[in-house]
Amino acid sequence: MLYAGWSIVLLGRLFGMPGVDQASKLLLSPVLVFTGLAVGSLGSYIGYLIYQKIKNTSTIRRIQGV
Repeated sequence: MLYAGWSIVLLGRLFGMPGVDQASKLLLSPVLVFTGLAVGSLGSYIGYLIYQKIKNTSTIRRIQGV
C-alpha cells in the first residue's frame, strides 16, 4: 500500500493532477510511512504464525502437492 501511495503521488506530479500536493503531504509523511511499515510487518508475522500452526494439516499438504 505504501508503494501505491507513492506511485499515485509521483504519477500525479508527472501528469499535473490537481490536489496532488496536498495528498503528498499526507502520503509521504514519516508518520504514515512508519505506521504502514509497522502494520505490514505485524500482519506478516501473524500470517507466519498462523501458517506454522496449520502447515502440517491435510488441506495444506493437498494445496502444496506433497
